[in-house]
Amino acid sequence: MKTISISLIFIFLLINCGSIRKYNSDNFMNISDAKKLEGNYEIHPSNAENRWYHNAYIILNEFQPKERYDLNKIQSFEIKILNENTLNITYENSNLVTNYNYKIEKNGFIRLTNKSKVRGIPYLFGGIQMKKIELGRTKTEQLIINGVEIDESAILFIPISLPKENFTYIFEKKIKKEHRTTWVTVAQLLFLENSFQKHKILTSFKYF
Repeated sequence: MKTISISLIFIFLLINCGSIRKYNSDNFMNISDAKKLEGNYEIHPSNAENRWYHNAYIILNEFQPKERYDLNKIQSFEIKILNENTLNITYENSNLVTNYNYKIEKNGFIRLTNKSKVRGIPYLFGGIQMKKIELGRTKTEQLIINGVEIDESAILFIPISLPKENFTYIFEKKIKKEHRTTWVTVAQLLFLENSFQKHKILTSFKYF
């Protein structure tokens, strides 16, 4: 019982230490409405070279990423706000779907619930890894994933701490292409005999 209590104390201290590094940029837009984050984004950040490790799914969910075929197929991910406490992220060309609890912070970011992974008995023979993540946006509608990853371990309560890793990634928003009707398209429609083809072309237009 005493061992469990001491472990809980260490975990509590871990949760309250290792703050996220402040994001500084003139391009930052303060968020007061979570729906401002909704949209479809490129899966790889624009400010990272390592395209395997720096993948939105891995950044948000994993501690020790292993190469998987389903991740290689993903080209984008979509954020949807389900309610005032929960957001949903789906990943293109995969069955990966994740929900996160969130809250809007005073600094203009949306803070996700901490994600943690326990190994063994924390601080006795093991440790705990934790990710603290906040989401934001730029004035040019890019997504910001700003956070810190902490790894704390111990043997018989002798701490063995690895350096915390701060990270900030920028993801480009994917713009949906809109089809507009032209006189050339109208002329093509007049000569199409197949009604199915006509219907397919007409329903692909946003404006007609």
